[in-house]
Amino acid sequence: MTRRGSQRPRGSSRASAGSVSAVSLGAPPEPTDLVVYRANAHPDAMWSVPSPAGRFNPAGTGPTQYFAEHPLGALAERIRSVERHFGRPLQADDPLYSTLTSHLWVLKVDVSETFDLTFSTARLVGLTANQLVEDDFGHTQQAGEHYGRLASSFPKVWRYPSAALPGTTNIVVFGARRMVPYDLNPTSRLQIPGSLAAARAAAPVELAGVMRHFGEPHAGLDAWVSGNVYVLAQPLSFVV
Repeated sequence: MTRRGSQRPRGSSRASAGSVSAVSLGAPPEPTDLVVYRANAHPDAMWSVPSPAGRFNPAGTGPTQYFAEHPLGALAERIRSVERHFGRPLQADDPLYSTLTSHLWVLKVDVSETFDLTFSTARLVGLTANQLVEDDFGHTQQAGEHYGRLASSFPKVWRYPSAALPGTTNIVVFGARRMVPYDLNPTSRLQIPGSLAAARAAAPVELAGVMRHFGEPHAGLDAWVSGNVYVLAQPLSFVV
């Protein structure tokens, strides 16, 4: 498959925290809202009960919320989760690809206290760079349970590379959350403002050509190994 994207010298990437965010001993940090996206097949945007297995949580453990910083990332992760279920990639001409629909949610997550989990910082939670995006979730689930859910001194919000859409990042939030109206100012950390943006929406066919399908190498990891940063070449026009 021809993959559209490019590499740039690693020094030109945005700065990474490189360590766990420290909490000031004075006033708490001001909330920093990040607009994120989620694609699912459920009537709710988030889990308040034990979640199905995900990259950082085994099945049946505490609720875990996953979001994408790029709208195509949310759809790519949804497609890739179906690919993992069937054990094969879904290309645009696959009937399952064209009939797979998702609810698309837009939310605002407070990322003022966030662990920036990158290929370079993966070692801080006992992971290798490859384990961070590999098809097997075993290692990342262990890291998520130990550091994200059980370690009280560790942030409950992590930013990490998208396995499905190289060049973009995702957000994982450990713990139960509930959606409140998009324009509401949260009064509790359990509240995440959000709204349904589309119901039963199909992914654009162009996404199949830029996402990373099940079983494929990760272009972002390959670029990092060679000393570069992978930049997603986002489609600028779509067939609708």
